[in-house]
Amino acid sequence: MAEPPADRVETEGRLDDGVLHDGLLDDGVLHEGLLDDALLDELSGLAAGLARRAADLLLEGMASVPELLAAERIGTKTSATDMVSEVDRASERLLVDGILAARPDDGILGEEGTDRPGRSGVRWVIDPLDGTTNFLYGLPGFAVSIGVEIAGRSVAGAVLDPVQDELFEATLGRGATRNGAAIHCTMVGDLGLSLIGTGFGYEATVRARQADVLRTILPAVRDIRRFGAAAVDLCSVACGRLDGYYEVGLQPWDLAAGGLIATEAGAVLGGLDGGRAGAPLTVAAAPGIARALRALLSQAGLPASREAGSGPPRGSVTLGQPEMRHSQGVGTRILTVEDDERIRTAVRMALEDEGWDVDESESGEQALEAFAADPSDVVLIDLMLPGIDGFELCRSIRRTSDVPILMVTARADTHDVVAGLEAGADDYVTKPFQPKELSARIRALLRRARSTEPVRTRLRFGDLEIIPDDGVVRRDGEEIHLTKTEFRLLCELASSSGRVFSREQLLDRIWGYDYFGDGRLVDVHIRRLRTKVEHDPAHPQHVVTVRGLGYKLNG
Repeated sequence: MAEPPADRVETEGRLDDGVLHDGLLDDGVLHEGLLDDALLDELSGLAAGLARRAADLLLEGMASVPELLAAERIGTKTSATDMVSEVDRASERLLVDGILAARPDDGILGEEGTDRPGRSGVRWVIDPLDGTTNFLYGLPGFAVSIGVEIAGRSVAGAVLDPVQDELFEATLGRGATRNGAAIHCTMVGDLGLSLIGTGFGYEATVRARQADVLRTILPAVRDIRRFGAAAVDLCSVACGRLDGYYEVGLQPWDLAAGGLIATEAGAVLGGLDGGRAGAPLTVAAAPGIARALRALLSQAGLPASREAGSGPPRGSVTLGQPEMRHSQGVGTRILTVEDDERIRTAVRMALEDEGWDVDESESGEQALEAFAADPSDVVLIDLMLPGIDGFELCRSIRRTSDVPILMVTARADTHDVVAGLEAGADDYVTKPFQPKELSARIRALLRRARSTEPVRTRLRFGDLEIIPDDGVVRRDGEEIHLTKTEFRLLCELASSSGRVFSREQLLDRIWGYDYFGDGRLVDVHIRRLRTKVEHDPAHPQHVVTVRGLGYKLNG
């Protein structure tokens, strides 16, 4: 973070202008690796609590629906089919009051008219009753949807279906859950075997066009479903009830929570051309069918997104583990993700000279689909990509794959490097770089990934159990997934219980290349390791810091 001007006081991540600065750099861009965990916990907890309160109000309000219908007290908005009730408005008032009571400086955007600017940098995007038609007709398939944005990007979301009593939640970088249990989208790879959801607009002319589109879509998929609530549809993709979903004309309150939940569960989310989701078209799908579904929708004549740049929230994808093929020569496959064709070509030629097979992607979206179809041994990611940027791409791959990731940055800026490492990268290289340097970094990554040298058969440190030969770590009997670099780091610390390792020693032993002086690699990986092996990462009991000396593992 840049230093505040002399006439402004910085206190707990805020300047005295009242604007949130945690996770924001001077360019105003959100970097999830720099977000404060306590802030995310506060926002996600408040969203879930308010969703439950509003859901209770909706269930109570169902009893009054016959009276409202009889008295013709159901209003309309954009058309005669776009209904709104007193219950919608009451639910929005409840949510707004609850947000302002807890966080009076936050902004709020609500479907039923709330448009309140804020001063904190946080904006709540709420749909108090998504699926009003279902609600008024006594059908299931309506929900409360609450999203939270920072710098225009969703960081927390909650969608609660009162009838099914299902609470879907997601926090940026932490995955998605349903009633507290982790959820993931499907890994279907055949569009013809996919169940696809959609919705219809409120204008008659739009509906007629959507009906024409169905003529193309329906014969090419397993079947079509229409649940009647965008947030429910997106959550259905997240938990595998749908393989994909598309809809025209979604608004921010339709997407802020459900879109984040879908991407955190591994779905690819965006417009037809890989740009931002929203009007005019949103597509959310399992990674194995995303490209095919977009191509089919394009063939059917649906429009591309108006803006192909970055936007909230974009694709994450659940990916398989790469199968390590051979040694570091012939048969090793490297995926390089770079939007500059000249750089991409030069990198490919340099890596092929080393005997490696190279796959190329010019965007994050292409890379997600390529990796899902055929995982690589190493992924080389440029941070500055159009659409899904390198930070998101790295985080998406890292969610379920421990493939070695080497990030490429145009400058050795601490913010870029730390954010990339926090997103899950194992190492970084700074432009411009020499081909020999790049090759050496990749070889070091491959050595660590393929090392089978055991430490001891079984190690115990309190509630932590390490089985080096099997690559297994358990805490309280439950297995913890670590990347290969994190596992090597933990085993190195465990090799001499209680011994203090300096940053330089860990750099030499784990990274094995000329990294002297760059303690950021160690510090960020230690933080990542603590989030997985510690009950309270802020107050670690196992991986502890010895001030001025380094790190050690306590028993």
